[in-house]
Amino acid sequence: MTAAAAAAAGAGETRAEGGAPPKEKPPEPSPFAYDLHNHSTFSDGQLAPDGVAAVGKAKGLAVGLADHALLHGQLRSAADFAIYYAAADRNGLFRGLEIDLGVPLTWPLRVLEQADYLIGSLHGLELDGRYHPFIEYFNHRLGLQDRYEPPAAFADRVRFLDAALAAFKKGLDDWPIAILGHCTLLPVVEREVPPDWAEAFIKLAVDRGVAIEISGLWRVPREDFLQRALELGATFSFGSDGHTRGTVGEIDYCREMAEKLGLPAGRMYVPKGKRRR
Repeated sequence: MTAAAAAAAGAGETRAEGGAPPKEKPPEPSPFAYDLHNHSTFSDGQLAPDGVAAVGKAKGLAVGLADHALLHGQLRSAADFAIYYAAADRNGLFRGLEIDLGVPLTWPLRVLEQADYLIGSLHGLELDGRYHPFIEYFNHRLGLQDRYEPPAAFADRVRFLDAALAAFKKGLDDWPIAILGHCTLLPVVEREVPPDWAEAFIKLAVDRGVAIEISGLWRVPREDFLQRALELGATFSFGSDGHTRGTVGEIDYCREMAEKLGLPAGRMYVPKGKRRR
């Protein structure tokens, strides 16, 4: 038998034994085509995981879920987390979780370590022994509430920012967080972040080796903050913080900032885990 005939016979055997020839592995997405912060009906999102996956696919994105690990959610037991992870796997989504920093979290580390990444975000702050949620501020920023009046506990801006930075530090001490979410979405800061606070926060992220999220929904951090983060050696991630069909995969602001700043691909966070099918 000639070499050509042997090769042909071998190919025929492969098809007979395995049916159709094996599919080629799809190319890895660009580091700028990841949206790692989306919410589903497992927390406060409007779409089930299959809906999130469909929107992401239509936009050509590699998408991750990042449902709340405590607030607003159905994740109340180890069994719930197993169902959540299975839903992500079934739909080709990364397994992410959003940790609400400052809120007591009792899940054992082994449950959280089954995620591909954890996002640590502030959705409120404890001052004077009381937890003050940011929900009214968030609603104001989204245009769902005309006015926002910060609580009296937020009156001292320096004290508020010190407490916020301490909450981020504690979150990094307590949990294996990979991404710090919408970090400048803070009531007393609005979009004018004091340079000294920005410097301290960025150095914290760099020292701990965690990525700073560029948020599509909230359009934060601003360009000057991101420029300084780039100079100090930070890594970055894109997150739409999508909760609806219209906001899942909306990373236009993220890409705009990446282009303006000339973010190198090597400075973009990409999960180590693989999307499962």
